[in-house]
Amino acid sequence: MEFGVQKLGMAVAIALVAWLGGALPVWAGRNAGESPLLSWGNALAAGILLGIGLIHMLAESATAFNEQGFHYPIAYLLAAAAFLALLLLEHVVLPDSAHQAVHARSGEAHHALGAAEDGGHAHEFAPYALIGALSVHSVFAGVTLGAQDEFGRGLALFAGLIAHKAVEGLALGVSLAGSGMPSSRGFSILGLFALLTPIGIALGAALAGILDAPGSRVFEAASLALAGGTFLYIASLDLMRDEYLKPGSAWQRWACTALGVTLTALLVL
Repeated sequence: MEFGVQKLGMAVAIALVAWLGGALPVWAGRNAGESPLLSWGNALAAGILLGIGLIHMLAESATAFNEQGFHYPIAYLLAAAAFLALLLLEHVVLPDSAHQAVHARSGEAHHALGAAEDGGHAHEFAPYALIGALSVHSVFAGVTLGAQDEFGRGLALFAGLIAHKAVEGLALGVSLAGSGMPSSRGFSILGLFALLTPIGIALGAALAGILDAPGSRVFEAASLALAGGTFLYIASLDLMRDEYLKPGSAWQRWACTALGVTLTALLVL
């Protein structure tokens, strides 16, 4: 690689931005009390996930499949499959107590999870589903940057990646803050999230010689489509449903959701 040292600096910067973006809402969530800030944060996170899933992940996946000669809309089929799989897991397979804990109101999250713990089972489904989807996107994004051998192209990718990691970290942090899990576990999950893209950068640098293989491109496209479907599920049936059923402040929540979509749309420019 012609700019290995610069890539190392980029990896460190991305990790710091990702962790700080998620740490702020986790910290605020522990100190917000009955403030509407967490509710607005959930609405913002829903818009961010909706935008990333539709505008970025599914678009990138569909483009990749088309480039490989696929004419059937496989990206959208896989996204629908991921959506249905999460619907099955959360609303059919998991018991009612888990469902109630996952969908507790922001101000009642600790109480709902405490009730689940009394029965011996604490379920914090949404943050783990989210970190799973983010893992796919983060690692493949890092691989793309790591495989670059031109500084100009790498710098442009870095700018897009660091913006993505900031908004994705915010969405994850809001989800962790509303889940009721201990702060130490939340910060540990954020630490893992922050390291995913640097890991991808290292993999991309190591595997640069084989990344152009059609099989790798198809695998990346399929992974992005599945992650996109997961984002759509969390945005709609986890975050939006809970927040928009609450009384009052509907316009403020809608504005936050619209802002989240707008932020992700601007990342394309």
